Amino acid sequence: TVHTGVAQATSNLELSGPVVVKATDTSSLGSISFFLQLAAGGASVDMEKVTFTVSTADNLETYKYKDSTVTKEWYADGTKQKDGTGTNAMLDKFEMVKITISDATMPNIAPNARFTVEVKPDKGAALPINRIAPADFQPDYNYEVY
Repeated sequence: TVHTGVAQATSNLELSGPVVVKATDTSSLGSISFFLQLAAGGASVDMEKVTFTVSTADNLETYKYKDSTVTKEWYADGTKQKDGTGTNAMLDKFEMVKITISDATMPNIAPNARFTVEVKPDKGAALPINRIAPADFQPDYNYEVY
């Protein structure tokens, strides 16, 4: 019972590296990118069962891993995989996946706005990624957000 409770209360996924946003114009963001990897001691995660929720104070949208608006790049042992996902969509030890969410229906994220990307695996706790948009946007520029 204790082991099951701990497994369900902790996330098997963790953020690896920065969160990068790309502006579509001077008033909104068009995409959000970040790397995911397994948490220390975490069990493998079936990425096809993961959902991503992008939310602001006014709106939220949910995306599935399989959606065409979610771009995936797989890395194993530090090397980008040529076919994208290898033979399966299981995120294992020593693997990373770069997720990019870009969609016209993404909530409007204005300059200095707070936003959250919640990564929800099918098992374990969700991983919230809370950030603040840059103070100024230039079209097609990439920004690291904190």
